[in-house]
Amino acid sequence: SAAFAERLAELRPAVDAGDAARVGTVGDALLQMIDDLDALLSTDTNFMLGPWLAAARSWASTPEEARWLEFNARDLITRWGPNGEVSDYAARAWGGLVRAYHKPRWTIFLMRLMDGVRAGTPFDPRAYEEEVVALVERPWERTHARFPTTPEGDAVEVARRLLRKYAPSAAPIAAPSAKPESRGMWNIFV
Repeated sequence: SAAFAERLAELRPAVDAGDAARVGTVGDALLQMIDDLDALLSTDTNFMLGPWLAAARSWASTPEEARWLEFNARDLITRWGPNGEVSDYAARAWGGLVRAYHKPRWTIFLMRLMDGVRAGTPFDPRAYEEEVVALVERPWERTHARFPTTPEGDAVEVARRLLRKYAPSAAPIAAPSAKPESRGMWNIFV
């Protein structure tokens, strides 16, 4: 989102200035946005990880085959390839996936940025990548943790909460040019 991109853009000057407090504040805001995104996505089965994994397992004839199909379903949307050669090729923003896979990657990234600021050393992308693969990505594709297959929360209520939270700091959004009666879902915000 634009709000996430704006916050992310604040990191570079904070890191360059060696401002650990600002890096921490911006990092915390980014992680909160990730949680909020996951909460919104989790309100609709069309945007949830659980149904994807359940569908993959449903094709199996044996427990072993179910594990293999789940591994492949996880691998496809994260570390695609035998050794993750095409990371994020078929990436998805799905409820469950955002909180269990993407957020831990961001958390490590932000921790390594903070470590560099505190030590006065530059961010090491190669070390970060190795750590993320070892601590998040490989374990992720091999786990069999279950994710909800039914929505969590009410989409309209979550959207309203997020609108109240982020609208005051957001750039103005141009109103749709259509007549009010033809705006469909936009009527819930009016």
